[in-house]
Amino acid sequence: MKKTITALAAAAAFFCMGTAPAQAELRTIEAEGSYVLNEELGESVQTAQEQARRNALRMAGEQICIWIESLSDIQASKLKKDEIQAISAGVLHVKNEEMLSEVLPDGSINYRCLIVAQADSDAITREMLADRKALSDAAQRNRELQAESDQASRELEQLKEGYTNAAEPERRDIRQQVKVNEKKMEALHYFEQGNQLTAQKDYRGAAEAYRSAIQAYPDYALAYLELGNSVYELGDTPLAIQYMQKAISLKPGNATAHYNLGTLYYNQGEYGKAIQSLEEAIRLKPDYAEAYVNLGLSYKHHENGDIKKAGECYAKAISIDPEEASAYNNIGNLYYDSENYGEALPYFQKAIQYNPWLEEPYANLMKCYAFQGRFDDLQECAEHAASAIGLIKALVAWGDAYYYAAKDIDRASICYQKAVLAEGGMDYAPALAACGDVLRDIKDYETAETAYQKALEADPENFRANVGLNILKVQRGLDQISELTKDLNEEEPQ
Repeated sequence: MKKTITALAAAAAFFCMGTAPAQAELRTIEAEGSYVLNEELGESVQTAQEQARRNALRMAGEQICIWIESLSDIQASKLKKDEIQAISAGVLHVKNEEMLSEVLPDGSINYRCLIVAQADSDAITREMLADRKALSDAAQRNRELQAESDQASRELEQLKEGYTNAAEPERRDIRQQVKVNEKKMEALHYFEQGNQLTAQKDYRGAAEAYRSAIQAYPDYALAYLELGNSVYELGDTPLAIQYMQKAISLKPGNATAHYNLGTLYYNQGEYGKAIQSLEEAIRLKPDYAEAYVNLGLSYKHHENGDIKKAGECYAKAISIDPEEASAYNNIGNLYYDSENYGEALPYFQKAIQYNPWLEEPYANLMKCYAFQGRFDDLQECAEHAASAIGLIKALVAWGDAYYYAAKDIDRASICYQKAVLAEGGMDYAPALAACGDVLRDIKDYETAETAYQKALEADPENFRANVGLNILKVQRGLDQISELTKDLNEEEPQ
């Protein structure tokens, strides 16, 4: 046993050395945007300056997108153009801003915004690349923002054109419409702020920005939708459902709102309601691959579980998008759950092929290898996972393959300990909770409880730690009963 542990420790040490992060790259760019103020029309200076700033940011974003597209990690993940644009919103930071103005020959004022911005390749995290749904949502937010911004700009140009030849009563009406247009622009400004904060995972700040957008424009359905997403990330699912329902009441034909509502119901365990909302999303958008994936999950978990229907939904998702990694992973799970590991393997491999940053398929693939006794393939998969999803997550998945599939607590323990000892491991709840499981199994209850508590300090919602603590209480109680029974039996007269 000692020889085995020494060999595994050496392998793990080699594993750690082989996964050094790539060197970070910092990109600095300069951009300029402008906007001409028409004072006679009643436009405000604040609105003109904000438009100039928005145009400058758009120019900066286009330059950053070109740079991001050239990075090797992005090329490996085969992201779409709008997904790259979504990433740029999360990594772009304005370092300096200058607003200039000049009077044009016709007397109007041109505002010019000059910005210096930076983006750091280190800010493009594995989690960002792995969560294709989040990227897709961000891309959708940006498209909707751009569409509404373009519409508001067209409306303003039409008002300007009509103002020139209009009589004074009509001009008063046009000036009033300009004020309404400015309110929409103000709402769009806050909505854009919310999108940027969401990309940076500042959900509290994003929620405040979306609320400001709603205050400026109370019927802003998209702001309610994104406010719902923000409060969900802050842990308030019931309130998120209310906001999503409000978004639907304002814009019933928005498939994304129905999809989000269905996903919220699924997360609440209300699978019947989830199915209704997701089917409505698909009715509105028949090629909604992500909705088919979540619909399949809802059927799988609804009442007795409709596995056949779930499989059909996953297959439909793949027929729409042959690179839908989650659908491949979920089909693999159906085979895995029935202990058909050979059939499951190629689906997990396909999921990794189409999204090498997604964590779950690696963990599933490793467990399949462990069940089949293919430990060389298991280690090779773990090494691949370390370079894609990060060392700590790969070590935990490697340990789980030994713990759950191979039933080898010694090897699992080494992987979990390596995960905790790696940089950032003491703040990674799954690694701490996994150590708690091993300690509980060897009846070191006091240390196990400490490990679970530290896991919950890192993540109060961690499922493994919460379940582990409950099991620990039961085991302690059973051990006390067993010990008491033993003592009573020893005290009985012979």
